[in-house]
Amino acid sequence: NKTITDGIANTQSSSDNSTKIATTAFVKSAITLNTNIDYGTSAPSTKTATGTILTTDIFDSGIVVVSDAGGSTQTLPTAAQLAAAMPGGTASAGDVITFTIVPAIASVSSSDIITITPGTGGTFVFNGASKIYPLIVDAPLSVTSDRGTVSAVSISLTRVNAPPRLVTIRFTSSSAYIVY
Repeated sequence: NKTITDGIANTQSSSDNSTKIATTAFVKSAITLNTNIDYGTSAPSTKTATGTILTTDIFDSGIVVVSDAGGSTQTLPTAAQLAAAMPGGTASAGDVITFTIVPAIASVSSSDIITITPGTGGTFVFNGASKIYPLIVDAPLSVTSDRGTVSAVSISLTRVNAPPRLVTIRFTSSSAYIVY
């Protein structure tokens, strides 16, 4: 077995009398993954109804905006479609794709739930669909006191969009993935 110090050598430059150190690292094994994905300069895609998130939606900008009021289901591409869009046109076990889903509903209500489902060859780490819920729910508030009952107060909180959701897809083989 070699160590990193086995590959260190001193050299002296005749032009400027400086001493330089050259190093060589010895690696026992190397892993190469097709994970170098450069997103294009396209604007984020916007989904306004239940449908499919396309590979171009993921790879062209890395951002998918969902603005379907009343809730929607977005299906991810199939494993074969995602693999074909990878550099080299194939995917290997361990390859990872990440992109962001941004909920952007103008007037948020409790029914504005975005459901993400995997395409063919994909599964969720939790064995089900992933849901993105609005953050705050309207709730009445009743206040009581030990000195008597205070009249009920109704507080209406504003619902807001959920924060952006980072979606991570990890290939378990060239034809299957898991969504985190």
